[in-house]
Amino acid sequence: MGFCIGCSSEGKVKRDKPESTDLTAVNVNEIVLGVSSKSLDLTKYSAVPNEQTADEKNTQYFEELQITTDDDGVVTLIKGIVGPGTRVNVNDSQPLSISEVVEKLGSNYNEYWFDREQNIKAYTYYDEIQKIYATFATFDDNLIWLILNE
Repeated sequence: MGFCIGCSSEGKVKRDKPESTDLTAVNVNEIVLGVSSKSLDLTKYSAVPNEQTADEKNTQYFEELQITTDDDGVVTLIKGIVGPGTRVNVNDSQPLSISEVVEKLGSNYNEYWFDREQNIKAYTYYDEIQKIYATFATFDDNLIWLILNE
């Protein structure tokens, strides 16, 4: 089962707002929303050839993650696959299951099928203060990727 790094999942991120959860300590490889992409060292990631990606404005695709910025170069979306070269960090831990995420962030999330055919569930948290979403995708309780977006 692969992570479709070039696919748009924006329509699958559930936008119903559960009770607010502090997401300030949620990131992918220490990359957070709102930073300038110019401050990031992206040379350590494996670029995906253009013919294998969707043509989304201001988006960079790597085997490990995808980063989208606004026109000023500020990071507005991060998609990170859980695996070699990518660390999902939640409150100073690196959870590998949704159970571990819920232990750290609590149960204020929306749970839904991200892709029923592939048995992928999603758990979306919302931070009302930062106005950001964190969507954790799982397969049999194991984390497979994290999407952080505004």
